[in-house]
Amino acid sequence: MEKAIFIELKLEPKLAEALLLHLRQELRSAIQQQWHATRYLSVPETSRCGAILQDAPHLAAQKKTLGALKAALDRPRREASLSRFCTFPWKKLQRNEVDSASVDGFAHDASILAIHRG
Repeated sequence: MEKAIFIELKLEPKLAEALLLHLRQELRSAIQQQWHATRYLSVPETSRCGAILQDAPHLAAQKKTLGALKAALDRPRREASLSRFCTFPWKKLQRNEVDSASVDGFAHDASILAIHRG
């Protein structure tokens, strides 16, 4: 395999989303143009997209760029979602305060953590 090229690009979210939409439409259109070409009619539909991408490296690169762009756009949303739904207001307790705390049916050692009910 040849040396990989790493490209770092800083875009405002609106520009990144616009580029994502454009690349997606362009890729879809390019694949549709080749979908019914004679050379791909004998390829099963489940493998046809892969065959087209294998024959057209510029489309494969476009698909990879699309994936990286989508992942970069989804990352802040995913992190915000995780921080909103997966953080709990835990506090340390002294061992003599509570023996154990029940959290969703699971017992936890209260010397380490317990639910802050406030």
